[in-house]
Amino acid sequence: MEERASFKITVGGIIEQDGKILLVQELKPDSHMKWWLPIGHLEYGETLQSAVIREIKEETGFDIELTGVLPVLNNVEHKRLRFMFTGKITGGSVDERNQDETNAVKFFSVKEIEQMVEQGEIRFGNFILLPIREFQSRRIFPLEIINDLH
Repeated sequence: MEERASFKITVGGIIEQDGKILLVQELKPDSHMKWWLPIGHLEYGETLQSAVIREIKEETGFDIELTGVLPVLNNVEHKRLRFMFTGKITGGSVDERNQDETNAVKFFSVKEIEQMVEQGEIRFGNFILLPIREFQSRRIFPLEIINDLH
């Protein structure tokens, strides 16, 4: 009998401000004090857009407006589909984040992120650079490519 893969769906955001990318320092046991993009799981009943807005609010404290979506990442080995959005901050503050999830929230230049990868400070290492490179090359698609059916 053929084994069927059950994929997890994750959503995250590339939030840029003044040429720097927003990262969070995680408190999860498997990635304690490592930096990563604000990313989380799609919960039952959520749209992709509402999930990423919720995750970014929980992890960073910021309210955002979504501006686009990057190419979808199909990670067959880890059975994950990752939808990465772009957005801009419209309100909120770091003080409003869920402090059980993240230790710190900070903007970094791409050069700083590359150095952090080399120094082992980034969760999943080089993997963080994939969506950042897509963002830098402006492979950003309009939000309308996602149709929500209710």
